Amino acid sequence: MLSAQTGEDVELMRIDADFAADSAMAQPVFGPDGTAYVTNVWLTAIAPDWSELFTVETDVSAVVAPDGTFYTALTSTYDTMPEVHARDPEGSVLWMRDLTGAPWPPMVLTDGTLLFLGHRSETDDLALQALEPTTGADVWSYSFGPGDILDRGSLLASSTDEVYVRTRLGQLFAIDATTHEPLWSTMERFSEVALDEAGGRLVTRRGIQEGNYSYVEIGKVDVATGAYAPVTKFPVMCGGCSPSAFALAKDGWVHFSYVGSLFGLNLDDPDATWELETSSTDAPVIGGDGTIYVAAHRDQQNVVTAVHADGTLRWTSVLEDAVEPSSWAGTYTSIDPQGRLIVAFATNETVYRVNH
Repeated sequence: MLSAQTGEDVELMRIDADFAADSAMAQPVFGPDGTAYVTNVWLTAIAPDWSELFTVETDVSAVVAPDGTFYTALTSTYDTMPEVHARDPEGSVLWMRDLTGAPWPPMVLTDGTLLFLGHRSETDDLALQALEPTTGADVWSYSFGPGDILDRGSLLASSTDEVYVRTRLGQLFAIDATTHEPLWSTMERFSEVALDEAGGRLVTRRGIQEGNYSYVEIGKVDVATGAYAPVTKFPVMCGGCSPSAFALAKDGWVHFSYVGSLFGLNLDDPDATWELETSSTDAPVIGGDGTIYVAAHRDQQNVVTAVHADGTLRWTSVLEDAVEPSSWAGTYTSIDPQGRLIVAFATNETVYRVNH
């Protein structure tokens, strides 16, 4: 555990990869009792007292319902349909059923309905599939047309259950929670999207070309109408690299990592942008007091950095020295219900807990 003021005192747990020496991780997620679920080829459940509870096999990061039920999906072999597993907080299977396409991470609506956005192998389309939470029975579905199993798109839902989908072509669709039909769609195509519910907008990123120059454009889409407005743009800094996923703060602030720096951008005042070098290319998270946390593996060290909301450094802490580099890159950061920072490093299959 780390002090939020100083970044000192480390508590860590090794998460073993059962059949992959260099295994990918996913962002930790949490149950209502504070149990952390960390996916690393297998899903490991870690209790609030930092003991390991159980491990189950999964292909995707878990999603947890408000009652503590968590859902995973698994494909046993390449020629079989993936299975959805609903499990109670102790890890016991409540029900399982086959899906018709790739097992991508699901989402739970406020009434418990389980939503998957995935590729249907039987019809070769990209579709939303809604399942009933207690039995896994089909509730409704919507197809977006021909899909691509290698492009997952993205799925978002508001607290009032409006559903927003980024398709394989990058278009955004708003799906009505009652009729399950589109409300609007965009002509523009985006590579990243996040929901700023307080501002009534979707935050977007896309690449644009102007003459011989390539840019990253940050913009916003009105959730009521689908109208798009660009906010700012900046030059592409390297071939093949792109900004991390967005972390949204209060009052229109958006944070992301790009080529080793943490950026702060205000959607309503683009001139307020700030930048701070952190060595990270991974997504930040934001604490309840507005502190921004971002982790990085650099110079064989696992490091976490805390940044004030105005872009000034709060602290940097070396979590561990002499960490051998891995073919898997990435850090995955979350904040648990007790306000502690949980950081999973793919480099050495290690999870660190930070006490705020």
